[in-house]
Amino acid sequence: MKPEKEVDIAIETTALTVSSPEHHNISPPSFHDIPRDSAVSKSSSIDEKSGELEISCNLFKSFVGIGILSLSYGMKEAGIILANLLIILCSFLTFWSISVCVKVVDHMNVKVVSFSDLCYLVTGRWGFITARFCVVVLQVGVCAVYCSFFGIFFNNVFCYAGIQSLCTYFGLDLLLCLLIIIPLSLVKNLTNYNRFSLLANVFVVTVLLVFFAKSCQRISSDGLVGHDMFIFEKFPFIFGISIFVIECIGIVFEMRDSMKEPHKFQSVLIKNFVIATAIYTILPTIYYLSFGDSVKELIIFNIPIENPLGMAVQILYAIALCISYPLQLFPVFIIIESLVSTPEKENLLLLDKTAHNKRKTLNKIKIYLARLFIVCVIVVISWCIPGIAVFINLLGAFGSTTLGMLFPVMIGEIYLYRNKDYKGYPLYSRIINWISLTVGMIGGGLAITFSIMKIAHGS
Repeated sequence: MKPEKEVDIAIETTALTVSSPEHHNISPPSFHDIPRDSAVSKSSSIDEKSGELEISCNLFKSFVGIGILSLSYGMKEAGIILANLLIILCSFLTFWSISVCVKVVDHMNVKVVSFSDLCYLVTGRWGFITARFCVVVLQVGVCAVYCSFFGIFFNNVFCYAGIQSLCTYFGLDLLLCLLIIIPLSLVKNLTNYNRFSLLANVFVVTVLLVFFAKSCQRISSDGLVGHDMFIFEKFPFIFGISIFVIECIGIVFEMRDSMKEPHKFQSVLIKNFVIATAIYTILPTIYYLSFGDSVKELIIFNIPIENPLGMAVQILYAIALCISYPLQLFPVFIIIESLVSTPEKENLLLLDKTAHNKRKTLNKIKIYLARLFIVCVIVVISWCIPGIAVFINLLGAFGSTTLGMLFPVMIGEIYLYRNKDYKGYPLYSRIINWISLTVGMIGGGLAITFSIMKIAHGS
């Protein structure tokens, strides 16, 4: 029997070879020839896997991130009714699309650890490359918005402290962002991150409830100051924001793969979508009704840092975003590392120990350099963002719409066409698929055009 370390090395080599670009030059496999492997990851033991509670915490944290802070601003632009209708529609269609993919994976009965891997199995190389590109763009963009938040927060702190030289010093906020996110980018395993994710959830919920109480207090004293209900011409602006807030799109399969019992993922997903949709609609509506036209692009900055309450909520949310930062970058690192690592074509058990150690060290160096490069790109993008709300809308319109509405239902339709024995699609399912495709193409196209025009005008 092979020692445990050698078995792990062999498994790691096989996984790396499967995910390497050279492997994807071949045509997509026949679905009937795919090995019937367990959906449980073989790269770690069952004891290291996550339960339903841990996955729920990670999912909730990926749902409720930076996007929810911009929804009140979107309501100011497009009106409460239009914004809430689009939030509910986008939430349902995204949930539906993810469910379509999960059903396909269950029917294939294969181990799928990322959305791009599923795209390869169903659509081949073109879908694989497109999906990976969209995942990288979306998740890097999300992290850039996080860094923008950090930069604004640091500037507020320096200005509040009366350190004008630091308050206006060019690049200091970028340096501080680097000092924060470089260590966070070294996290390797989501399973070991569960307890921190729970802490982040506590901080986020605390901040949102504090703002809810503050908003109710303002409404009781000043009345309703937000009056816009339905501004249809602003549909392209709120569409991208509405789907961007569902930040779990890029990491659902990684989370599913990290579960002890992946077949229970669907029930966890339903609960989280219901809770998240309620939060997306109720809380931002109350925030907008209380602050009205004075709503900032990120609602959390509506309570100034000079106010002790404002400082407390901004600090708590900054910590929560720091905790969720590795969750957002995890799928990007998987993709990048599969490209820069040298695949092992030989059996590692037959390699000379010294040669193996050198190859392993070289791969580690490449991986860390790739991570550092991604971190630098994120910081530069965050500095170049012309407006957070417009950038969020553009990201949502492109990345979230492609990954959350278009690609998943296309995968379902293609899989159904190629597998006549697949019975997961009654007529109503196909109708919803085509609704998702139509809404995604029209809404996403309009939102992308609107955002680019706003960015060009702002420049």
